[in-house]
Amino acid sequence: KSQCRTLGIELGAARRRADTLLQEQKNTEARITQLDLENVSAEQNLKAQKNQEHDKMLQNDVMRLELKRLRDALAILADKVYTLENRKQQLELSILERKKQIHVHRDVQAAQLRFTEEERHKA
Repeated sequence: KSQCRTLGIELGAARRRADTLLQEQKNTEARITQLDLENVSAEQNLKAQKNQEHDKMLQNDVMRLELKRLRDALAILADKVYTLENRKQQLELSILERKKQIHVHRDVQAAQLRFTEEERHKA
């Protein structure tokens, strides 16, 4: 009888231990499922961030190319402006020189006219 009682006690303890282990197994499986979901979510987040980074890098490259194109265009326009300003100064100098020549020529013609008038009055 005592042996049956001991076996009964041991059986009860074994059942309680089995119940405890089953509960731990369920808790562990639930935790594994939760961690799997978190892992999937983290992987999706990482993938999205990598895609965003890739998009930003592409956008940066496009902007750098656009900036280079605009700088090149600006350099060409600045060169044209410099050339036109230089040409304008040359033309202004030419006009000034031509005005001086015209003034000198007019003075010579006026002097010749006075000389001719004086010669005519003398004659």
